[in-house]
Amino acid sequence: MPGTFGSLLGVALHAGLRHLLLLTMADAGTPETFGIWATRFVVLGAELVLVALIAGLGIWAGTRVEKLSGKKDPGTVVVDEVAGQMLALAAIPLTAAAGPTVLAFLAFRVFDIIKPYPARRFESLRSGWGIMADDLVAGVYAALTVGLVLIIW
Repeated sequence: MPGTFGSLLGVALHAGLRHLLLLTMADAGTPETFGIWATRFVVLGAELVLVALIAGLGIWAGTRVEKLSGKKDPGTVVVDEVAGQMLALAAIPLTAAAGPTVLAFLAFRVFDIIKPYPARRFESLRSGWGIMADDLVAGVYAALTVGLVLIIW
């Protein structure tokens, strides 16, 4: 259950960041000046930078918590789900309704739980790297799933 709450936090952070970026860019006239693709590139870049920052923080925090608790991948660490979920959500178009967000949430949770290859192998990495890596792989799989569904749909 903590992983689900971490994923929901990732959805909230993603929605807030995207909303703030789009408002700021609209006020600056970016979509009209540079076009929707340039806007998408800037938003995607900002989302990926935030995922990288959260992942870095998660690696550090996960390593500390593992050392202090003496447990491998303690359940109290959910920053990995936040980063993985945000990575999955990066595949959603700028103008998407709630459906793709729900799909990205569900796909990420499924991939995070079943841990398809190579996610399970990455989980065995040392300390915070193992905590974070399997969720980032699940995020990539979920992003690819969302992209494929949106292309087919």
